[in-house]
Amino acid sequence: MAPRSRKQVARIPNRWAEELKQKNDPEWYFFYWHIEILCHVLNLTNAGNLLYHYGLVALNGRFSNDLFEELIYVYMATFTVGFSVALYLHSPEKILRVLQFQSLLGCFWLITAVEAVYVTYNIGFTKISRKELTDFARRIAIIGYLFLTRPLYDCMAVQMKLEGSLRGHGGWVTQIATNPLNPKVVVSSSRDKSIIVWNIDSDDFTASSGMSLNGHAGRSLHGHGHFVSDVVLSSDGQFALSGSWDKTLRLWDLNTGRTTRTFSSHTNDVLSVAFSADNRQIVSGSRDRTIKLWNTLAQCKHTIVDDCHTDWVSSVRFAPANNPIIVSAGWDKVVKVWNLSNCRLKTNHRGHSGYINNLTVSPDGSLCASGGKDGNAMLWDLNDGNHLYTLPGNEIINALTFSPNRYWLCAAAGSTIKIWDLENKSVVDELKIDSTTTSTRGNKAGPQVTSLSWSTDGQTLYAGFTDNVIRVWRVFTSS
Repeated sequence: MAPRSRKQVARIPNRWAEELKQKNDPEWYFFYWHIEILCHVLNLTNAGNLLYHYGLVALNGRFSNDLFEELIYVYMATFTVGFSVALYLHSPEKILRVLQFQSLLGCFWLITAVEAVYVTYNIGFTKISRKELTDFARRIAIIGYLFLTRPLYDCMAVQMKLEGSLRGHGGWVTQIATNPLNPKVVVSSSRDKSIIVWNIDSDDFTASSGMSLNGHAGRSLHGHGHFVSDVVLSSDGQFALSGSWDKTLRLWDLNTGRTTRTFSSHTNDVLSVAFSADNRQIVSGSRDRTIKLWNTLAQCKHTIVDDCHTDWVSSVRFAPANNPIIVSAGWDKVVKVWNLSNCRLKTNHRGHSGYINNLTVSPDGSLCASGGKDGNAMLWDLNDGNHLYTLPGNEIINALTFSPNRYWLCAAAGSTIKIWDLENKSVVDELKIDSTTTSTRGNKAGPQVTSLSWSTDGQTLYAGFTDNVIRVWRVFTSS
């Protein structure tokens, strides 16, 4: 699918431009000139990381001989740098809703708010003290730090490009986990009863004619006696946790490749596992219709039975550290939210018309998305318990994942990967593979997508398929 261009033009509204020109004051002319230059730079560079604006602000600050003025410029520069980090903590939609800015232009005027206050201070239009102005500039800088990255992505055309594949499994790829601290390590589980630890270098993303990466299986982990249904990594990237149809969980030391603990308590297939944010707790969901909470010594500390699912528990996840909850989904068509401190039910989310295969929690812990048999991805607000909206996948959804640095939701819908922009609820891209080059065993639609995982920087998407292959897409942006 061709990329959808969403280029916007940053410019000064005519009404504002006329007002600035009518001031007939050198300071205001400088302010107007600075805004024009900034708009021009933004339009020429489409700089998602805002380093160009940072450079412009820093350059202005260097010409200042006044310590206070330099301080203001420092805050303006702070305003424009490091915003992608904030997206791990705050969803752009939430910030946009609070600040009521809905475009690049709104963000742009937020940037120049500090400059406007500074100019009015210097020419005597306000009696605000330097301390008050400095405090205001600091607050504006913090707001920008939490806010600005997302709208500047709107200035770019985004395209996903298939870069290659990882081959080594002898069965369906059931799950993929990326290392939060080491992007060169990727872990995958499979119906071949194994877990593979892949070693990938940046140079590996130069696909050969066969579209196969140079990434190699550094180590295969064996021990489960049936399909491995799920695998996740600890936040330090040192341990892997797996669940299997052999009714057990296993904790693996990735440095040695050995099982350090085996968790046995479920009476049926384990379908989903997860680490808490601090790696001290483990949760599992099973076909025995229970959710179990464990410590890392393989001791089951609690089994949720009351108010639990009435059918298979297909997916369980912890929310991030700032939101102490467990979220689960099942074949009873319900998403449930549990209080982590006492394992009691907080909320039931109902709306699906078919069984739920998978759920995912947003990086900031405020949203949850679920999908399954009915082909719909449903978005839930984990703070107030409301259903937000539904996105049509049109085919059974096997996997879901939020992008770590863009307001995107990706869904494995049949043989297609759908990527939605959650701010405007539009499809950014639909990723498909050429079924004529794959062994589909009579399935004309091609192999089904079974698992999805983003790299920590949000630039690489890994997808597992029923033809035993992991395919790798990269994000490319252009004007």
